[in-house]
Amino acid sequence: MSTDLRTALHDVAAHAPLGTLEAAALHRRVRRRRAARAAAQGTAGLGLAGAIVVTATHGVDLLGGPTYPAAPPPLPADQVASTLPAADDAAAPGTCGWQVRAPEHTSPWHLGVNLGHYPQHPRSSLPVGVTVESTTSQRMPAPVHVVAERDGVVVAASSDAFDTGSSMVPGTTSGGHHLALVTCGGPDDHLALPDGSYTLRAVLADPDSGEVLALSPGEPLVLAGNARAPWCDADVDVVPDADSALEVEGTVGAAGRSADLTLTWRPGDDGWKGDAEALLLDERVVLVDAARRVVADSRRWSDETSSVAGTLAAGRTISISAQWTAAASCSGTDLPAGTYTAYALVTLAPTDVTDVTSNVLGVARLGGEVVVP
Repeated sequence: MSTDLRTALHDVAAHAPLGTLEAAALHRRVRRRRAARAAAQGTAGLGLAGAIVVTATHGVDLLGGPTYPAAPPPLPADQVASTLPAADDAAAPGTCGWQVRAPEHTSPWHLGVNLGHYPQHPRSSLPVGVTVESTTSQRMPAPVHVVAERDGVVVAASSDAFDTGSSMVPGTTSGGHHLALVTCGGPDDHLALPDGSYTLRAVLADPDSGEVLALSPGEPLVLAGNARAPWCDADVDVVPDADSALEVEGTVGAAGRSADLTLTWRPGDDGWKGDAEALLLDERVVLVDAARRVVADSRRWSDETSSVAGTLAAGRTISISAQWTAAASCSGTDLPAGTYTAYALVTLAPTDVTDVTSNVLGVARLGGEVVVP
């Protein structure tokens, strides 16, 4: 298992007032966790410069669908696609109109994709994180592309690609990427994607044969106002319940300035077969006020687009620590004095699965409280 998270996040800490935790999935529906904590323990540090203590004790209990804040004013109608690209049987993997399918053969590469920090400007390209695990020293035959699909058909595709370079060694690597939220073809080519739900995926294909070599699990994406729907100022119901395959636990620090989280990955609980390993993609923490409103989001003001690289073996437990330097609100100002509840979210990408799958999300309401004097 390769989880040297302290090194992976060292540079990130300098840029994120609320920590260096990356965006988890939006508008996700997952099942209530039911697994108990594993006996085996492993430890990996996640050193981030900072302040505020969080502790995971139980999953979020939701009674209805999430409520988002008002979307920004929509684009003029003539700038928004009314027709999305159609399925194209001749489309190459990762290109417009491609019908998403999993690799037919075992691959030495595994992919993960997650939402990165929020764009600094509405309707700008969407930052995402791409993680690649290699089990071989063989160089990947092509770069990794990021796409957005709806109903299994690619409707938006990145113009750039994530390349690991001229050589590859066994292990994980990750970095930032961008995806323009515009259609990639069809009668409304290059018009803005209409509001709604989409799925992000990373794709690796052989450029000569067209064979799909690796496909990431899907990361849900919700668009509102032709931009990524924000969590800030939304009701706490936007925080989903935990997937039972990933348990998140922890302890609140006495000073309220650090977060010790424990992760346990049990793929057998939700249908993952065998000893499936998972890529550790990202974390996120949000603070909620007494009115049940999300007032701080660790990914809102981060300038870092690279994701956390590491793997988590089936049945294993690891401990990570998260700290940040300031209690900044979604607007970047200091939080008002008061008591806040914190929620932690962790996203995994299962590997060695045969079907077209989705990322796994672990969620926990953190025990203890965050007090801003």
